[in-house]
Amino acid sequence: MTGEGTRALDDPADTLWQRAQNAIAAKQAGPARAALEALLAGDPMHVWGRVALYDLSLRQDRVREATAHALEAARTTPPYPELIADIVGCVLQVCETVAARELLRHPALASVKSDLLLLRLAEQWHGLGQAHEALAVLDRAELLGFDGDQVRFKRGQQLIHLGRFEEAEPELELSLALSPTSGRTAIALARLRTQTRDRNHFSKIATGLKNVKHGTRDYAALEFALYKELE
Repeated sequence: MTGEGTRALDDPADTLWQRAQNAIAAKQAGPARAALEALLAGDPMHVWGRVALYDLSLRQDRVREATAHALEAARTTPPYPELIADIVGCVLQVCETVAARELLRHPALASVKSDLLLLRLAEQWHGLGQAHEALAVLDRAELLGFDGDQVRFKRGQQLIHLGRFEEAEPELELSLALSPTSGRTAIALARLRTQTRDRNHFSKIATGLKNVKHGTRDYAALEFALYKELE
């Protein structure tokens, strides 16, 4: 039988990719590297292989090599939004901010309609210190009907960075209402302005504190937020 499926199985690139995946799963760095390098020698545009070799190099503290692979992946990435976001994460990890910005402006990302991916892209813009761009992505999510504590928290976060504190507060308050035990949201609210006897979030934070497990990160954050409100 000589159909398309049979040819795919006989493809040397597919064989090397599978060999690399098996070696990575078995935590065999040497064979994994050998398979990935052979794969890229025959197919330099194999972006998944490039990303895998980037990850392997980084875990082996071969930072310059990892950076070179991340930048090459950024240069050759196909127009798949999830993959673009993955590669943005790679270049950000090695502090290649120019490449990250260029990827985040890729035309393929303009059609994203996944709430999780939009949140991820907003977080990546935030990591670059680009609050306007992060907020624009979150505005797109809102227009598509996505809501929830994460969307509201991230919107509040970007509005704070833009100095739009009056707009940020209701976003964070709604986020806390949707997730009452979120320590990071409580801290953001407590720090937003000087609290007063008549205008504060004390009771909401205290209620959240009663409903979160003692000793957790959220518990510690809520305790600090309560102190900050009282201060």
